[in-house]
Amino acid sequence: MRADHVFKVIDVHAGGARSRLVLSGVPPLRGETMMDRMGYCETHHDWIRRSLVLEPRGGNLTSAVVLTAPSRPEAHVGAFFMEAHGYLPMCGSDTVSTVTALVETGQVAITGPETAVRLDTPAGLIEATAHVRDGRVTGVTFVGAPAFCALSRAPVDLPGFGAVEVDVAYGGNFYVIADATRFDLTLEALNTGPALEIARLLRRAVNETYDVVHPEIPQIRGVTHVQLFVAPDEASAPTRMMVIIPTGDVDRSPCGTGTTAKVATLYSRGELALREAFVHQSVTGARFTGRPVEIADVGGRPAVRVAITGTAFVIADSTVFVDRTDVLAEGFRIA
Repeated sequence: MRADHVFKVIDVHAGGARSRLVLSGVPPLRGETMMDRMGYCETHHDWIRRSLVLEPRGGNLTSAVVLTAPSRPEAHVGAFFMEAHGYLPMCGSDTVSTVTALVETGQVAITGPETAVRLDTPAGLIEATAHVRDGRVTGVTFVGAPAFCALSRAPVDLPGFGAVEVDVAYGGNFYVIADATRFDLTLEALNTGPALEIARLLRRAVNETYDVVHPEIPQIRGVTHVQLFVAPDEASAPTRMMVIIPTGDVDRSPCGTGTTAKVATLYSRGELALREAFVHQSVTGARFTGRPVEIADVGGRPAVRVAITGTAFVIADSTVFVDRTDVLAEGFRIA
């Protein structure tokens, strides 16, 4: 097989969101922290992201997880996340998929029905538990870095709708969270166009109105994701939601960082108690459950650590070839 570069990858999906774990082929990445290593990859080896994530090997919704030695001694593995639009310090569905694959392929040994897996990410140490039965992972629960509500019921002026209230929260990425019924949206898988347009307007309006910066990680700034929701008629039913990622596409999963941001927002307003469950359901029908589990502090700002539970499935174990004589070796996008 003719190739100038070879990557060993495992493909996994969580709620329909595809994650491509990169097991080998990435050159050594310099940096003392995972944030440093992610930045080094972006500066010196961004062709890897383009080759693995963009078409023809991937697409706008393909996410790649680069696995490295951890910078924290207590972690099993280091990880950062690459998507069509660039790099992410944290991704919930990727985390569920990564932990599932690491355990099911034997890279992290099964220690019992509740097997601990610790990931060193640019957003912080992610402590996960793989729920194992008969050698298979039936679900993953992870506790993310401290999350917080940055703006609660903040007004923004939206063209065509006037003043609307939104929440802005951090769950690993910054989200603007808005009630879809305010815009007469129903959040349907086969009719996403209206939601995509509202998301574009919301992201622009919030970023033009507010300066959103993580108080401890200044590299994380600005709202990148939009979360639209429809509250259930019954308290016991899941909250239907749709997350629009920076490329303008709809996340297929119930979104781990988005659920974390939502839970942090509800907890900050006293609408969700410590350890109380909150269930998100995406347009694919998949569900993630979030629970606030530990009070925290982020740069003097009240925060909370959130446990997310979801399920993932390994769907491919393959080798990816990059041939430099191919004019599309580093991938392409069509907007």
